[in-house]
Amino acid sequence: MISLHLVAKMATKLPPLPLSGEKPVPASIIRARTIFTEPTARRHWQQIEDGAVLQRDGVIAEIGRAAELIARHPEVPVLGTGRQVLLPGFVNARCSWAHKTCRSSCGS
Repeated sequence: MISLHLVAKMATKLPPLPLSGEKPVPASIIRARTIFTEPTARRHWQQIEDGAVLQRDGVIAEIGRAAELIARHPEVPVLGTGRQVLLPGFVNARCSWAHKTCRSSCGS
């Protein structure tokens, strides 16, 4: 699983990909009571209490304590009441459909 910290580090190095006809996503700070960032062991994870995520153009730019992010970026609107829990996006990277298609066309 990719951690939010790793995604934030990667996002600072990569420019957002332009999509044809798409307008840029307005920046926002998503506030949460708890943000789960990355696993540290099978049943343990890192988390940020009263945390927030700053996104710019749909890319995670910063993660940290809500009060600090809001103070550093007062011009950015805040989403959420601080009572929510924020989880990383879970992606099923399996390609079973493509794998089955390839196997059937190869005769396996």
